[in-house]
Amino acid sequence: LNPNGNIAIEINNTDAYFRIQDNDIHSKAYGQWPLSPSKYEGIRLTNVTNAVIEKNKVWTNQGIRIADSKSLLVDTNGIYSNAQGLTITNSTSITVRSNTIGDDTITVTTTTNFHFYHNSLIRSQALSDAPDNKTLWDNGYPSGGNFWSDYYLYFPNGGMDRCSGPSQSLCPAADGIGDKPYNITNIIQDRYPLVRFYALGPNVLAPRWPTPVNMNATQVGPTSLTLTWTKARDELAVTSYLLYQGARQCGGDQLITTLQGNTTSYTVTGLSSGTTYVFKIEASDSGGNVSCLGPSLQVTTPSWLQIYWFFIPIPIAGVASAIAVPSLLRSRHRNLARTIIFVTVLSVVAALFYYLVSICGLAK
Repeated sequence: LNPNGNIAIEINNTDAYFRIQDNDIHSKAYGQWPLSPSKYEGIRLTNVTNAVIEKNKVWTNQGIRIADSKSLLVDTNGIYSNAQGLTITNSTSITVRSNTIGDDTITVTTTTNFHFYHNSLIRSQALSDAPDNKTLWDNGYPSGGNFWSDYYLYFPNGGMDRCSGPSQSLCPAADGIGDKPYNITNIIQDRYPLVRFYALGPNVLAPRWPTPVNMNATQVGPTSLTLTWTKARDELAVTSYLLYQGARQCGGDQLITTLQGNTTSYTVTGLSSGTTYVFKIEASDSGGNVSCLGPSLQVTTPSWLQIYWFFIPIPIAGVASAIAVPSLLRSRHRNLARTIIFVTVLSVVAALFYYLVSICGLAK
C-alpha cells in the first residue's frame, strides 16, 4: 500500500522491468452488495517503462491508472464495477489485450501507439481523444478486434456475422467477426469486432437475472412442493444454481441444495404442513461468481385438514345410514333407504377419487 493507504499497488519513476500478476484487488468483501465503486485505487503506474500488468482481478475501486508511461502490457485481467476501469493518459506504446471488462469505462487521452484488442467488454464503453496513426482498436484481419456486448449480445445494432474477408465481402461465409465495424466514438472504430466472448482473462462477471424474473411453486402439498424459475444469464455459462431457504439480498439463510446450471426446477420435500416458507435462487458460473438479487418466493403449505376436508362427511353419513336404513327397509320407505345408500356410496367413491387425484398431483 502507498503511505496514504488509498492505493493498493503504486509504482512510480522506474524503467526496471517488473510484473504485477495474480492479485485480487477490491475494496468490498465478497457477497457485499451492491458492488458500487469506492474511493480507493487499484493499480497506479506513473512514469514507468517496460512493465506488465496481467492476470489480476481489479474491482469495486478506481481500477487501473497509467500516466506518463511507455512500453506497457495490460493482459488477461478482470476489471469489473470500478468508477473508472482503465485510464491511460499521456503515454505511448501501450498494449491492452485479452482482458474482461465489465460495467466499466476505458478512457484513453493524449496517448500514442495504443493497441487495444481481444478484450471482452460487457456493458462497458471506451472514450478516447483523436488517435495517432499508430493507434489501433483491433488486431487486423483475421485476428479480429474486441467483443462489445452492445454490438451483438445485449443490444443488437446490426452485429451480424454472415460474411468474411478483410472487407467482409465474401458471403455467405461467417468468420466470427462482425460484418460492420463497431463505432467506439464518432472518430474511432473497432474495424473487426468479435461476435463471441473472448475469454482469457479472469472471469469476474457474476451471472445476471433477466427482467422480469420469476419463481413459481406448483404441486404444493402439506410436506412438499415444486419450484420453477427463470434462467439466469452469464457471458460464458451458468454452471450451477444455489437454492436457499430464507432470502437475503445475496443468497439466503440456509442452503438447501446446489443444482446443475441447466436445471430450472426442483422438488423440495420434508416440509411441515400449514407452514410459511421463503425460497430464493442464485446462479453461479465457472469463475465462482455468484449472482445477487435472484428471484424469491413465499409459499404456505396447506394443512392436512385443508387437503382432506372432504373425508369428514363420510363417517357421519355412514353412521346416519347405519342407524336409519334398517328401520326404513322394514317400513314402507324402502325407496328412500335405497336412495340414502346410493348417495352414501357415491360420496365415498367421489372422495376416494378426489384423494387419488390429489395424491397423483393432478389437483391443485
